[in-house]
Amino acid sequence: MKTKIITTDWGVAYTYNNIIELNRELSKYPELKKRILKHEKEHIKNPDFLSTLWIEIKDMLDFKTNYLVRKHLNWKIRMQSLFPIWYHKGQINTNSALLFIYLMFIIGVIVIL
Repeated sequence: MKTKIITTDWGVAYTYNNIIELNRELSKYPELKKRILKHEKEHIKNPDFLSTLWIEIKDMLDFKTNYLVRKHLNWKIRMQSLFPIWYHKGQINTNSALLFIYLMFIIGVIVIL
């Protein structure tokens, strides 16, 4: 099945049901759009939880992409992408890897305290 790419005004990008949603602002920044699209396509090729977790962790350390996101996209778009659960187009969506990362952070803080 071919991947469908559509534009949206919510967040930076999301992948679900072989569909990639990219924020329309990305069309103004080809290098950033290419990097984000590559990331989202990795989710389609590797949809299992551990692969998704690895993709998210690896991209948190991709300083070039993170810099470009901060430079080109406004704070509202960036903040929307940090929500691990969201309601969009009549559907509740989750990013289980992001939920897991947040949970591990919270547990780490509790253990340290």
